[in-house]
Amino acid sequence: MTNVRRISALATALLLAATLVGPALAKEGAVASFRGPFPAGAAPGTTVTLTWDLAVPDAAGDLRPWGGTPVGVRLVGSSGAATEAMGIETAVTGRYAADVVVPAGGIAAVEAFVRGAASGVRSDLPIAVSPDPLAAASPVPAPAPVSPASPLLLAALAVAVVALLAVVRRRRAVGAAAPG
Repeated sequence: MTNVRRISALATALLLAATLVGPALAKEGAVASFRGPFPAGAAPGTTVTLTWDLAVPDAAGDLRPWGGTPVGVRLVGSSGAATEAMGIETAVTGRYAADVVVPAGGIAAVEAFVRGAASGVRSDLPIAVSPDPLAAASPVPAPAPVSPASPLLLAALAVAVVALLAVVRRRRAVGAAAPG
């Protein structure tokens, strides 16, 4: 493999990683905070109206309202069944509301997400929910949220894999070209 081809392959891999990770990094640190009393005890099958604020940290780390975003909420029941609804931004920037049906098993978990798609395939980005709206309503402590792997870490891993493949290919090429 010539130097030009190696550089081209590396540039392509970096461009692909930046394309996939860039939008996710823009949303890093986003937080959804539910407003008002949370209907934790609502019966399965009933429709509840949820309102939440969506914010992202600015350069100084202060949370600022984040509006104009396709954001939704998902309710997960104790049986694993889930329902979701897309939020509609209210007159207040970064404040969303949605009517969502309570899933079978009641409300065991609440998730927020930014709706996305990559190559025509739905690819939602999870958003942290803080504080946990179920913690105050539940006598049992809620489990700690599992955060997705950092997009930056995934990009670094992708670059490392591409570099490793390039080294292996080069060693094979050098080994095949060496006189035996």
